[in-house]
Amino acid sequence: MDLRDKNQVIVFVLIIGTLVISSIIAAHHKKDDLKMRLDMSFKGAAEKVYYNVKGIPHITINGKEYNLIGTIKNLDYKIQEGDTVIKQKHDLRIKIIRPNSRDTIYDRDPLDDTAHHQY
Repeated sequence: MDLRDKNQVIVFVLIIGTLVISSIIAAHHKKDDLKMRLDMSFKGAAEKVYYNVKGIPHITINGKEYNLIGTIKNLDYKIQEGDTVIKQKHDLRIKIIRPNSRDTIYDRDPLDDTAHHQY
């Protein structure tokens, strides 16, 4: 590309500008999404549970639906109706307690890749 042509310079600047603005917008949305997930808190029995086509669980607790996208990453257990699900504010980990059981299933913090190491 010959940048001596004024039209080519304008197109080049517009493309670079669009990429920069798109990157800024994407970073802002990612930050807002993380803040929303960190601010979310609930504790109670799952009244209704469904998984979308991507396998992301949506649960209803105390009449309010929660989308658990980004909070459950490495959980081998599928949440079922009747499970007690706990998520505390400022923590991305989810605790699941099966009905009539003392077993607690923990999902590790999806942002902490070192959580799977045993020390």
